[in-house]
Amino acid sequence: AEHLPCLIKKLRLYLYTKFTYITFNMDEAIADFSSKGFNASCYDRDWPRSDEDCKSIWLGSDVPASIAISALKIAYDCFPYLCYVQLSSDDGNKDIPKSTYTEVLVGGSTARAEELGLKAWSAKDFAQLDEGMSLVAFHAFVRSKY
Repeated sequence: AEHLPCLIKKLRLYLYTKFTYITFNMDEAIADFSSKGFNASCYDRDWPRSDEDCKSIWLGSDVPASIAISALKIAYDCFPYLCYVQLSSDDGNKDIPKSTYTEVLVGGSTARAEELGLKAWSAKDFAQLDEGMSLVAFHAFVRSKY
């Protein structure tokens, strides 16, 4: 994996979903991620999908465990309907852009996650994430839900 200095500054977090939750709007979510050092941006505010269609997180496999875990916890706190997580290196798509290895995409396709056979994460699974986990242990934890 290519070493990226100051990865936290380069990590791009895309928020794919058009949110219907009254308690959290897009600007609040971006502010929450930004306040914790993430470069958060909205992919498309007018994306014509519901929250039910956007329950996945596509996780860059080169993102350090502590940063990835922090991003997952923030995402789940903001959007508790999220329940699928997959590492970019496990996609099986040979044409996947290299940039996806250093990105966290929140609100990915539920249909794609189900097509891949991903198992839904529970609140307990998100709570078990420990920012002190090694990258190997973290990736094993993610893959245990495939």
